Amino acid sequence: MRFLTLSLLLSTLATLVTAAEPTDVAATVNGQPITVGEVNAIVTKKLAAIKSADAAIEARWQAEILQGLIDFRLLQAYFKDSPNRASAEQVEAALDSLRKQLAARDPNMTLEKIAAVTGQKPEQFREEVTIKLSVNKEIASTTKPTDIEEFFNARRAEFDGSELRVSHILLRPLQRATPQELLQLEAQAAAIREAILSGKLTWAAAVEKYSQGPSRAQGGDLGWIRRDGPMVEPFNRAAYALRTDDGREISPPILTPFGIHLITRTGSKPGTKTLQDVRPQVESAFLSSRAIELLKQIQRAGKVEYTGKLPHYKPGTRELVLADK
Repeated sequence: MRFLTLSLLLSTLATLVTAAEPTDVAATVNGQPITVGEVNAIVTKKLAAIKSADAAIEARWQAEILQGLIDFRLLQAYFKDSPNRASAEQVEAALDSLRKQLAARDPNMTLEKIAAVTGQKPEQFREEVTIKLSVNKEIASTTKPTDIEEFFNARRAEFDGSELRVSHILLRPLQRATPQELLQLEAQAAAIREAILSGKLTWAAAVEKYSQGPSRAQGGDLGWIRRDGPMVEPFNRAAYALRTDDGREISPPILTPFGIHLITRTGSKPGTKTLQDVRPQVESAFLSSRAIELLKQIQRAGKVEYTGKLPHYKPGTRELVLADK
């Protein structure tokens, strides 16, 4: 992907959003609007941080931020009158703990400064903490003593130090790819995956015909990876979600900064770490997994409507729907 100067980045983003006024509604959540301006104010900060003005990345960020705002509104509505909503005392205790942690790292850093950097008002920051605590209380209320151990056993390779041998097919977008071109590339990857799974095409033949990565000469083989590297997180997460070593299971198309990947697993070296060795990591992953399940339930119950002013994800999927022209 090409990198541009900050001033050019911001001017490029500005030209992308002129089709929709900041006050235009991007989506409604249970009848309450989320505006184009709300989304793009956050997107601009994100793009400035990564110094990218790639149109395809911008469209993804717009969809990602819009989905995040939608999810937050849904969670607010869900916990408004919930018995598991965090109390004012619990929120204040959590904020005090955060203040102490910050002071220990940097005496000049405060929660107010962090909120300002992210563009949040103090009350918005407090509400975010409230919702996070409420989600944790909701999960704790339904968690059994054996759930953590069962979660670890079901996903042991992610935590016990296991290494995986993986192979991939890499489709590279053109520099400065448009959102539409990226969608077409994802559709091509999905079609290749289906052809392999249905037996119309072998993995080796698909690598030879389509892959644009250096590993093409090795049949797509990337060697051994760990859960924490050396590949980037989206790639690792997808690889460790695969459950077999026979090469017959193929990930859905995975987008990373390098392109779009199809991944298969061809070997594994079991790790030796026990639950006791990695319990904090397992508990954190367990909470994240349960939070995602809870959010999916809340999404199904909520009423979300899109206006087409901004890119968004098709409900219940990560499939990108581009803005109306």
